[in-house]
Amino acid sequence: MTMTATTLPDFLAAIEHGLGFTPEDSLVAVAVRTEGALGVHVRLDAAPSLAHPAAAARWAIGHARTGTRCEGIIAALYTHAPADEAERLLRAVAREAETLGLTVHLAFHVGAHGWTELRHQAAGTRQQAKDSALYAQLVFEGSVVRRMEPEDVPFAGPDDAAARIEAAAPDTPYEAAAEWTALLDSGRHPVGSEAFRILANLKAGMPRDFMIAATAGDLPAEGTAAAGDRLVGLLLGRTGARPDWARIDRAENVLGCLLAEAPDGHRAGALTFLGWIAWYRGTSSAALTWFARAEQDSPGYRLAALLTRLIGQGELPEVAKDPGIAYHRR
Repeated sequence: MTMTATTLPDFLAAIEHGLGFTPEDSLVAVAVRTEGALGVHVRLDAAPSLAHPAAAARWAIGHARTGTRCEGIIAALYTHAPADEAERLLRAVAREAETLGLTVHLAFHVGAHGWTELRHQAAGTRQQAKDSALYAQLVFEGSVVRRMEPEDVPFAGPDDAAARIEAAAPDTPYEAAAEWTALLDSGRHPVGSEAFRILANLKAGMPRDFMIAATAGDLPAEGTAAAGDRLVGLLLGRTGARPDWARIDRAENVLGCLLAEAPDGHRAGALTFLGWIAWYRGTSSAALTWFARAEQDSPGYRLAALLTRLIGQGELPEVAKDPGIAYHRR
């Protein structure tokens, strides 16, 4: 279903639903494609962006225009900083866009209670976005705006959970992936010894990587020459094919259940998996939160550190850049 933004609050609603959360202390750049549709949404922390406006503008626009037929930009700065500081950053975004031949259609400064739009010299309240017609349409279609920081799942398992995870021997990578995808496709949630065996697999590097890759798409046959390339392509979203988003959604739900069974020191695998899902969907902010929790649980956790480094370098999965195969948030 095609939805049209006709008012300035509609565009703020579109940004929230496009990101999947209400941004705070953030610079957001949204690509406007040649056919008028909104494309990639890029978010940066506001504080370093305000301190280094030119660099922030280059990074935001450079990544927003990647992978789309981009002809313009919508910028929104969510900050409690003074208006002159906010306007300086938004002007830097406009200069960078114009240097690249892009039109800045809208430039919002959104404060604690209200917003101003600099191109049209308009202003309003933050509540107007949530009261807008487009926000209501998106909610009716099933779109949900969550908190910017994803909620953690506290441990609620038995006292001997750690011992049971440590006693469970990890499966081989292909066995772990096959059991995992069978569970996801069944619609069940793991309980008891099954949950502890999956957590043991997530603690082991190769089984975990195969489980993550198999969530996005089919693994190659064991022993084939292209197995390594296919695995990396699935992990990094470089296959050119549409991932199995329904399976990924189910994985997110199952991982939440697993975290409830995972005590401290045994959570990093599931936390990193959830971060990978967020990153695959194009939500790097949420991904970084999950990876930071994984690092806190198991300092030096390598996969979380690797993916954090990729995000720091501005890397997004190819699947998040291609509107034809990207995740459409519900």
